[in-house]
Amino acid sequence: FISDRALWAGWKKPMRAVVDTGYFVDRCIPQEDIAEAFIPQSVRDEIRDRLTDEYYGACCFKITVQSPAESYISEVREAVSCKHLRLSATDIDVVALALELSDSDSSQWTTPDNVGEAGRLCCLTKDNGVKQALRLFGLCSDPEFTDRRFRLRCFSCFALYDEEVDFCKECGHNTITRVTVVGEGGDERILFSKNFRFRPRILKNERGEAISSGGTRRYEQYKERLARQRKGRGELFW
Repeated sequence: FISDRALWAGWKKPMRAVVDTGYFVDRCIPQEDIAEAFIPQSVRDEIRDRLTDEYYGACCFKITVQSPAESYISEVREAVSCKHLRLSATDIDVVALALELSDSDSSQWTTPDNVGEAGRLCCLTKDNGVKQALRLFGLCSDPEFTDRRFRLRCFSCFALYDEEVDFCKECGHNTITRVTVVGEGGDERILFSKNFRFRPRILKNERGEAISSGGTRRYEQYKERLARQRKGRGELFW
């Protein structure tokens, strides 16, 4: 990933780019600097309105629709889940495609230091979650992007977790929220939204029955169903 400032600073030859939906919607792709764009099918499917579709068709560079391999999707999905990043299925496709092309490309990933060189690969996205995920794989070198970490916190007893949980292991309540943290170790601080209001997250099984605690057969069935949905890439990932 490279920042807009680095992108528009100018380089000697056009680049190849993985492009997120937002750049088409806002119609702000620097077309003179792009030789070829790559998008997953899910990005193409999000280009629905007439003006955006016309902009897509009028792009002066070649656009290759290429969905990433399932192995890369799984790798990205696992990485963002461990860091509690909330990415849509399309976001995961964009990151997975960038990772796949980066691995298969003999040239190194673009940074502000080598942005003027030929044959480089970049990712154009305005989504902070996508940037955060790219950084997990060493593909984000935007100096203006502020890195964030997330942990899960129980709203009832304030216990903190790095792993994904639905019910607090300390008090057993279904009061888990995601919080932003800065610093490390003893210097770690939790950042709270100014107008945050806790909203209970009610878990239900396929029959619509509420799940009141973990460690039950009903809860295990819920997790199995969620895993199937995630494999089908139809929901947000936590």
